[in-house]
Amino acid sequence: MGIFASHETAINQFFMFNLQYVERLRERSTCERLNGIGVKRKKDDFASLVYSLYRPLEIGWSGEVLSSGGWEHTPRTCLSPDEKDPKVLLEHIVAMLAKNGVLKGWANQVPVTTGLLHPADRTPRAIDLVHIDYPRITLVKLASEIDTPMYAAFEILGYGLALLCSRLHAYEIWHFDLPMMRGNRISLWVLGPTSFYRGPSLDWLQRGLNAGLGALDQWVFTDFIHMSFDFRVLPPGFQLPFATGEEVIRACGGGGTGSNGHHPGAVSSIVHAIQNNVPAVWLVWSP
Repeated sequence: MGIFASHETAINQFFMFNLQYVERLRERSTCERLNGIGVKRKKDDFASLVYSLYRPLEIGWSGEVLSSGGWEHTPRTCLSPDEKDPKVLLEHIVAMLAKNGVLKGWANQVPVTTGLLHPADRTPRAIDLVHIDYPRITLVKLASEIDTPMYAAFEILGYGLALLCSRLHAYEIWHFDLPMMRGNRISLWVLGPTSFYRGPSLDWLQRGLNAGLGALDQWVFTDFIHMSFDFRVLPPGFQLPFATGEEVIRACGGGGTGSNGHHPGAVSSIVHAIQNNVPAVWLVWSP
């Protein structure tokens, strides 16, 4: 999981900063320093950045699919009753509600095809959530306590670019009949609570990545596929109503609407939060 190792060079060059390893983007102090650099970058810089992130995936394409199941859009509902990680709980709640028909078009832990990765970077990877409502496909990175908005942005961007590369090679890897190989509007979201967006505004990063993706659409995909990026926030005041996997299974694992009388209001609040997330508002603005 995480940012592709092959993207480290492009990110370093963009910021003109030696991160030493991309995991440093999980440090808020590092991101605040990079914010002062990135905010000065121009539209053409972002076009070069996005192309530099896409190019290693294309060059590294091996034509060899190392594992089956890549890009399969299927809710995965197996959850430990002892699980307490809020991110994992929310992800599985969405999956269970999708499987039960309450949240239509959603899947979780969607695996990224490994056949297009560099031999040194073949760690199994999966996208937290994917929503399909043709012609739009939305890839979602859920906020985690160990992540920063900047790290999350580059992670979901990498997965989005991997999807584009896979679509170019869909017939070679026998993925052409998969639901994620259709649709010509691809949205990349970082989704988290209000508290996740504490710190300098990254509006410049959202605008820049969208400019870079627009350029890639024209250069590589001749405007057939349009990809966009957004920081999104769950509705103000939203709190996960369940603390353990056992509570989630009891509330969502049956009928999905608070089966057996368990927490129907709590389930409804999650459905509302997923369907009514909004653009992020930064709690501390850059000068």
